[in-house]
Amino acid sequence: MRRLTLPLAGLLCALGAAACGSSLLSQIPTAPSSSPKTDTFAGQLTTNGGTSFSFTTVASGPVKATLTDVGGGVAIGFSLGTWDGTTCHLVMANDAAVAGAVLSGTASSAGTYCVRVYDPSPSTVTDAVSYSVNVEYPGPKT
Repeated sequence: MRRLTLPLAGLLCALGAAACGSSLLSQIPTAPSSSPKTDTFAGQLTTNGGTSFSFTTVASGPVKATLTDVGGGVAIGFSLGTWDGTTCHLVMANDAAVAGAVLSGTASSAGTYCVRVYDPSPSTVTDAVSYSVNVEYPGPKT
């Protein structure tokens, strides 16, 4: 029994040492990494108007949209949603957003999402107003 144990122990040590020096760990795929990215969207909103802006996340993670400015202090519509290439499908909305309003959520996966500003119903925009929105989301690792 002793003769079998010694060679077996030697073989296990040799295999262990070979595995430790192996580059197998470098071959294991890692999850895509991301870092927060911020986009700024700005424009003019007119009576009964609306504009959508799309952005693409590279991973799941937090998404935060901040209405940083609305000219004249008017309350406007402000929303986050998913983008299908032509339409922003609203997931969360604030129909009475003022400067400083925040919408926060989580992107469930990498994909294309959107933020929308609009004149809500009933209309609150009588003259064109300027707006600015910052969107933070999982972007490419820099």
